[in-house]
Amino acid sequence: MLHLFSQMCNSLYMQKFTIPQKCFAHFYVIGVVWTTLLLAATWMYACKMAPLSSEEFQLSDIASRLAGGSDVFSVHKSNMTPVEHRFKVWRAVFLLLLMEIHVLRRLIESFYVFKYSPSARMHILGYFAGLL
Repeated sequence: MLHLFSQMCNSLYMQKFTIPQKCFAHFYVIGVVWTTLLLAATWMYACKMAPLSSEEFQLSDIASRLAGGSDVFSVHKSNMTPVEHRFKVWRAVFLLLLMEIHVLRRLIESFYVFKYSPSARMHILGYFAGLL
């Protein structure tokens, strides 16, 4: 393993700090893991602390709030009502779900759709910046 790592480092040094673009799939593997953890934690919080109850609002209100339509021009309020808190929590769940779908799609594309040529390279600093 150490030999493989040193060989890779020598190869990277010789190629002016670049790595093959096929390594870009690592971004999406890390993205799927991270987004899944955030989604699960936010979903559990939403179910426990901001449960949806049908008597306080209707589905059209939920769709409007999730899309950000009801508070686009409002001034930030320091004290939210319980209903506003629920909408904000569930909007976060909705947005994380969209992000999860996007990252999963990109991961599948990177494994099954993209065919990187062996000469396609990316700078190592761009790779590490993307991981952060």
